[in-house]
Amino acid sequence: MEKEERIAVLMPSFRGGGAERVLVEFANWAVSRGVTTDLLVINDVGPYRSEVDKAVNIIAFDSVRSIYAVPAYVSYLRRASPSGVVSTIGQLNIINSFLTPIFSKGTKVVLREANTPTQQAKKKNSHKFKLLLKLYKRAYQSADSVIAVSRGVLDDVSARYKIRKNLLLIPNPASVDSVRCKAAEPVNLSYLGLEDGDEFAIAVGRLTYQKDFSTLIKAFRIIANSNDSIKLLILGEGELRECLEREIEVLDLKKRVLLPGFVSNPFAVMRHARLLVMSSLYEGMPNVLLQGMALDLPIVSTDCKSGPNELLNNSLLEKLVSVGSANEIAVAVTDILSVKGKPDYSTRLSKMTPDIVFNQYLNALIK
Repeated sequence: MEKEERIAVLMPSFRGGGAERVLVEFANWAVSRGVTTDLLVINDVGPYRSEVDKAVNIIAFDSVRSIYAVPAYVSYLRRASPSGVVSTIGQLNIINSFLTPIFSKGTKVVLREANTPTQQAKKKNSHKFKLLLKLYKRAYQSADSVIAVSRGVLDDVSARYKIRKNLLLIPNPASVDSVRCKAAEPVNLSYLGLEDGDEFAIAVGRLTYQKDFSTLIKAFRIIANSNDSIKLLILGEGELRECLEREIEVLDLKKRVLLPGFVSNPFAVMRHARLLVMSSLYEGMPNVLLQGMALDLPIVSTDCKSGPNELLNNSLLEKLVSVGSANEIAVAVTDILSVKGKPDYSTRLSKMTPDIVFNQYLNALIK
């Protein structure tokens, strides 16, 4: 590049979410291309911190909530005046869109939307959330660019927020080499509750309403009636842990469905799985599906809005099922277990490499 550029990445923390992982990967990629990169975090906690390249400038605001970090963010803008700021997740997009143009003239505002707003609104009907939706609309309309991670997200954002000109369709990166490298690391499956020779399906995600692991657990109750060996391993942590544990106990699945918690390197575990299952009610562009594809895993996924049907072909080893249907998940898993072989995702993944994806992020931030 002809001159040094400085960009900023604004995110809530280093906790284990897909959005945080993508932005950490982008920050690492940007500094590897010679771009000065500031990684701004509201709360300096979480496992992804150890994955940040040493050349990335981590600036922690040490705030419990986003709103409390506003003075520190304004101070940063006045001091650093970056070429562009990319943010993701809810209120941070509002803060970026409203404050950045005021306190750092000429800085590009780039907002990343990783979910379908309409689906999120269905589960929240409070006056506070309705106000936030109005703020989101103004924020997204005034941003220089809004990154939608799938066609479904783009269409939903465009319709809900009346945006036409500044929308960019940029999928999440398929970091195949990185995933496979981490997958090759040794792992002791016994620490997760598995025994030698256990055949298992794996699910990965926060234990939240969105992921609908309750339906997945019910599906494995059905599967257990005809298959006495396959287990289900759900990697992740969240507020519904106690509810899911009670459901597992009620359905007499304590030896078949395991909840070992968050694992810093899920790929090393995924490599040993028979298949990947995703039961989400809604998504944007599910990172876990891209990661499963990178490891050539057969996949069963709900055909939720949005992303799965843009990634999977709904074929012999790639099954799309109805949202909330334990019966369909059970049938799809059983079908895959009866087939040998690996799906071929190579052509699809080649169109979503980190270089292809992150070059588009960088162009939005500095041009």
